[in-house]
Amino acid sequence: MKRITFLTVAVAIIILATSCGNAPKPTAEEPQQTEQQPADGSNQTETNAYIKFDGTTLLVDEFVWVSWGDTALMEKYGLSDDDMDDDYNIVNEVKKYEEWKLLPNATFSIVKYLPRVIDGEEYTVPTPVEVSSEEFVVHINQYKDNEYPHPPVLITGSRSGVSRIAEIYIP
Repeated sequence: MKRITFLTVAVAIIILATSCGNAPKPTAEEPQQTEQQPADGSNQTETNAYIKFDGTTLLVDEFVWVSWGDTALMEKYGLSDDDMDDDYNIVNEVKKYEEWKLLPNATFSIVKYLPRVIDGEEYTVPTPVEVSSEEFVVHINQYKDNEYPHPPVLITGSRSGVSRIAEIYIP
């Protein structure tokens, strides 16, 4: 009986010691790995941008998407509630396109308006749809705007390698 009690106490002490926050915390030298790490070692992040894309060359102009209620960003960019058309604002202080590398296996999605039945009523709902790079180029080149040639997108990747481009739904 003493052996079982001793083993039980020993196991309990080990469990307690390892679960009391004694795990090493990330340091400046060891950042938390919340971003995907591609094979080339570069960080993979999500970036809001306008793009120019012909299927080969990808030019990117980054911007900041500010949602209504994000008081920190609204204050940072001097925005008021009146500036938040459709509950958002796009801040693009430096309009500059830079070339980014597109990875060979990159994926693309566009927003299509598809019929959906919600509570017995039929609606046309914006829906992200996966497409080929050729379909993506045709789609974004149909978009015309006074200031930007293409719709805004969300890019996954970095300057050294983009793995995904997704059109952003604009209300």
